[in-house]
Amino acid sequence: MKKIRTFFLLIALFLSINAKSQNVTDPGAQYTPDVVYTPKSTPVAVDRWVKNDWSSTDKNTLKSYHMNKYNNRIIFEDEATFKYNCHAFAWADRYGVWMNNNSGGLPQVAKYWNDFSYIKVSNPSISSKVFYGTGDDHSAITTFTPNVFKSKWGPSPRFIHDKNDSPYYTTDLNYYDIAFTICSNSSQTITAGSWQNGYYWEGSKVTFSSTSTQSSIVSANGNGAGWVKIKDSSGNTKATYDVWVGVPLSNTSIEMNGTGSIGSYGVISNNISVCLGEMLSLLPQLPPNVPYEGIIEYEYVYSGTLIAFGYNNYGVCTFVVPYSVGSTFSIQYRRRNACGWSSWSTIINGIVTNCSKSPSGNGTIFIVYPNPTNGILNVEIDPNNINQSKSTNMVTTYNIFLFDIQGNLVRNIQTKTEKVQFDVSNLPAGMYYLHIYDGVSGNPEMHPIMIQ
Repeated sequence: MKKIRTFFLLIALFLSINAKSQNVTDPGAQYTPDVVYTPKSTPVAVDRWVKNDWSSTDKNTLKSYHMNKYNNRIIFEDEATFKYNCHAFAWADRYGVWMNNNSGGLPQVAKYWNDFSYIKVSNPSISSKVFYGTGDDHSAITTFTPNVFKSKWGPSPRFIHDKNDSPYYTTDLNYYDIAFTICSNSSQTITAGSWQNGYYWEGSKVTFSSTSTQSSIVSANGNGAGWVKIKDSSGNTKATYDVWVGVPLSNTSIEMNGTGSIGSYGVISNNISVCLGEMLSLLPQLPPNVPYEGIIEYEYVYSGTLIAFGYNNYGVCTFVVPYSVGSTFSIQYRRRNACGWSSWSTIINGIVTNCSKSPSGNGTIFIVYPNPTNGILNVEIDPNNINQSKSTNMVTTYNIFLFDIQGNLVRNIQTKTEKVQFDVSNLPAGMYYLHIYDGVSGNPEMHPIMIQ
């Protein structure tokens, strides 16, 4: 085992605490040599943390120092620690190892592009990684907001920050990704991590300003899925990068799963029935033969109302079916890459059905009141139906769940009594759904609840 080098610690502490402006104690972090691998299996030397880290007090001190220094423009994401640093976070996605830019005089971080795992791109909006180059010894992950990064600041905390709100110089930012997007009628510069005589570029849906130079201006030549390859003088492929030209495709199939009595739906497109209050999970499917579209964000609309949005590759949406039995509905979906939004796809048309023990039908066992409510919600067994919810010679356990309209669980009670209360006074106003399992039927009794 070895201690982290003293000169590095002094530099890290200077960045972390601005010399003597804060009082923190060097914990004497200890490491042992280890190795991680690039996506193309090239070994990268790292130091694996073994023991000793900041005290809780020092972690809070470092967090407060940086938040104050940048006037709370930065967003705290993870505590100060010696367990990992910026390069390990950005390139290896590893917690517990420290990756130096150079180790034993040999470049380490550069292996991620020198072995063709990543390609350098000129457009930051289509990149996933950024290396600070000659400007500073630092790496970061890009976000879907232009010029906003996620990065770990030495042994200080990890923050989300504008590229200019950090202790590092931004004079030589280099952007990388394993695939990239080109907009129709546009171009950008791509650069191979390493190059030898006889190497050349080859591509589909793109053209090159030069096929024989390490950097080349690549232009859109069509739309949809393409690729870029680097080949050697013998025609052997050294690297392949997926390319998407233009906005995403408009039509998307979807896999839907539900919790109601109708059960799992699988991949569907139209004309389905769902239970009132049923929680649905929607997962768009990657179009056939399309490995990459460069998706940045997505949106779902349920009968004209936005029910989910986010920053993800294709976006999983979970929500609870609103409206009433017999009402029809549609679900639309669209997604965006660096070139713009796809057009809306109507991925589902359906009808809300009166499922087993639906509160709209007959035979409900539970009474829920008051509804609407802004304080206490009572749930009790209807005396006229009490025998329906009991097994012979057994004490029944009731599991009661309250979900918001997005399907997030906000309250949960397990009880053997025949009346319980929920305090919902601190929940936001809106539509909620109560799912009650009585220990006899495998399907829940579902009640829409309005909180005012």
